[in-house]
Amino acid sequence: MKKIILISLFLLGTLFSSIAQNKTDNEFKTHLTMIYEHYINLKSAFIKSDVEAIIAMAKEVQRELPNVEKASALLENKKVWVTQSIKIESSINAILKVKDIEKQRIAFAVLSEALYQSIKTYGVLGMKSYYQYCPMALNGKGAYWLSLQEEIQNPYFGDKMITCGKTKEIIE
Repeated sequence: MKKIILISLFLLGTLFSSIAQNKTDNEFKTHLTMIYEHYINLKSAFIKSDVEAIIAMAKEVQRELPNVEKASALLENKKVWVTQSIKIESSINAILKVKDIEKQRIAFAVLSEALYQSIKTYGVLGMKSYYQYCPMALNGKGAYWLSLQEEIQNPYFGDKMITCGKTKEIIE
């Protein structure tokens, strides 16, 4: 009888732990989704080559970062986030430091890669993400970005070569 009680208590503890972890993961995913939504607006500002809008949207990403950090505290698997959040924060700071759009685009490439790694690992709520690539971006070095749509709108060239690139991966 004692074994049955102990097993039942263990199973209940595991169940409650799992429910609490799911709540933590969903809270994190909610804030990561908000970062992604701000990123999409930032990408649109790069497409328009609007430096003032780029700065405004980068500040929105920056404002949401502490919320994601707070929500990440109890993540079961936070190793990826720890690494990528440093890259996200430093790339946003780099975008905010300069008014030269080409230098901002270099930082945007770092941001895009870090956000891709985060979304690939943790996911976002209710959105399909397109991971896209242009081999000609950044003076022929190539660069990736994320999009909500399959249609290519290249943030590295603005209206010069808006459709240069292709979808490399779809994250559901």
